Amino acid sequence: MHLGTLLTVLVLISFLCADYLRRRKFKVPKGKFYSSNQTPTIMLTLLTGLKLPPGPTGKPIVGSFFGLHKVLGQNLMYQWREKYMVNALFQQIIEIAQELFEKRGALYSDRPSFPMALLLAWDYSVPIMRYGDWWRRHIRAFQQFFNSRAVSSFEPIKLKARQEILKNLPDTPEKFPEHIRHATGRIIMDNRANPDYSFVSSSLERLKKLKDPLPNEEVVIRNVAGTAYGGGATTSFATLLQAVVASILYPEAQEKVYEELDTVIGDRLPTLADRKNLPYVNAFIYEVLRWRPVVPLGVPHTVLEDDVYGEYFIPRGSIIIADSWYDELNTIF
Repeated sequence: MHLGTLLTVLVLISFLCADYLRRRKFKVPKGKFYSSNQTPTIMLTLLTGLKLPPGPTGKPIVGSFFGLHKVLGQNLMYQWREKYMVNALFQQIIEIAQELFEKRGALYSDRPSFPMALLLAWDYSVPIMRYGDWWRRHIRAFQQFFNSRAVSSFEPIKLKARQEILKNLPDTPEKFPEHIRHATGRIIMDNRANPDYSFVSSSLERLKKLKDPLPNEEVVIRNVAGTAYGGGATTSFATLLQAVVASILYPEAQEKVYEELDTVIGDRLPTLADRKNLPYVNAFIYEVLRWRPVVPLGVPHTVLEDDVYGEYFIPRGSIIIADSWYDELNTIF
């Protein structure tokens, strides 16, 4: 049989099968997974009546590569969002993100491969680790030390940093970014020099007391410490800087923050214990984090298995980007 005729017959059979299944009102149950090794994506979408989420049309082999160099980062996501917005089942995109990343978190918690990170020896970084037991061990180590109860132990160090900012800022206000960066860096460096607040020292001491520690536990400690030190200074600096920018752009909010601090705190410096009595200050901080997230697009996720959400088929291995910058533009807030 001629190749063209054979292809025509196969396509016709596929459409007949799809029409037959649709007539029987075939639906894929929500949450059911299908192995992409067994069923090609294009055939599955034809047979089930499902469709892929909308997006830019890629080219063979290169995909959308040549369309990425013109606009990058969250600006590209903004353009795609305006053109390919998904409003599945009349739900806002925020609700969809909660469904996929929270309720189906185990399925969407993997990471894609980062070849450049491996070349630069950044594979120690916890945020880009692949999902699995190795990743879980790092998360448990993080949670044991970097939690809400442990934060109070850093209060003396943070108090020194705040005093340093207030001391230097009146003399050279034009250098406030440098003052903030130096203060956040000092918190980290003082933490390294003081064994009472040292994650590494505390973890190694705890490791010595274990009868049967897990293999490579020292590597886990090293990776967690490296991730915390590497990301802590940058994220803290950026958040504080954005808080200053928000205060300048929205003086009415700055005035309300000042009034609450003046009423509740008075002449002394605020401490972490005062937080429960400062509802507006808390709201201002949370709004800054939402308004200008430090990492607007987060770290890409990868789907572990084929999934179905509403009328959309999400193939295994798809890269999912949590566009937290979308919150700043979302009208539901």
